[in-house]
Formats: sequence, structure tokens, C-alpha cells
Amino acid sequence: MRTALVCLLLLLPAVASAGPATKTLAGVKTFYGGVKQYAAEFEQEVVNKTFGTSSTSKGTVKLAPKQRMRWDYRAKRTGKVNKEIVSNGKAIVIVEHDNKQIIAKRIKDSMLPVATSFLHGKGALDKTFDADLDASGTYGGKGDTVVVLTPKKAHASVKTLYLV
Repeated sequence: MRTALVCLLLLLPAVASAGPATKTLAGVKTFYGGVKQYAAEFEQEVVNKTFGTSSTSKGTVKLAPKQRMRWDYRAKRTGKVNKEIVSNGKAIVIVEHDNKQIIAKRIKDSMLPVATSFLHGKGALDKTFDADLDASGTYGGKGDTVVVLTPKKAHASVKTLYLV
């Protein structure tokens, strides 16, 4: 199953204005490299082209040094946390409250380090993803810079990543 992951992180600094996608990615890395810890709201859309469906999730992300992070997804109806993704930099634990399920795995066995390392000012997105600026207006607001990332090597869980 091929999915497209759209992570609208409304955290991009003003430094990431117009210019080539690689320059924008360099600005993102520089900005996040200087931030020690932060929290932000996020919106994520997962598209399943096979079944012609999509789902949107919203929540809060918190990041700290040594690639520690926590993603709290909130239920649309109640606003309560119904899914948590927590990482200590070496392992990731996913807690799905509705399904009463916990999934744990080593980070090195997933694409997570590549897809989120930039949030800690590390990694090189341009070595793992092809980057282009997206001017379609589908994501973000007026005046936002949108970078579309496509894995250089096919990956089962990430087809496209959009940074706003």
C-alpha cells in the first residue's frame, strides 16, 4: 500500500521564503539546529491512493535534544489524545488508545530518523529526498513556502512529504 504523508508543520521560519528548494532546506536545518526544545501544533494528511481515501489528523508535537520527541494526536470529536508517538532517540513507541494497542520498534528500522532529523537540526534531507518547491496552493496559506520531498529510494510508508 502506497501512502502519501503530508505533514504540515507550520514552523518554518521566515528565512525559508522564495528560492530554490535546496536553499530553503538549508535554512530549515540552520533554524532548527539553533533551537533546543519546542512545541507546535501540526496537521497531517495520510492519503491511500489504492482505496481512494484520506484522513487528516491534528495534534501537538514536542521536540527536545538528542532526538527526543512526542506527537500527540487528538480525536476530532472529543479533542482528547487518542494516539501518541514517543521517541527517546533510539526507540519509538506508538500508543493507539482506540485500538488498545502499543507498538514499539527501533528507530533505525524505520524512516523516522530521516523524515524527522531535520526537526533537530541534523540529517540531510537532500541526501534522502528529492526536493522541489510546490506552488500548487494545495497546502499552506498565501505567502507560505511549501517544499515537497520525494524519497530517492522508494519507501513503503512515505511517498511524499510536504513541509509548509
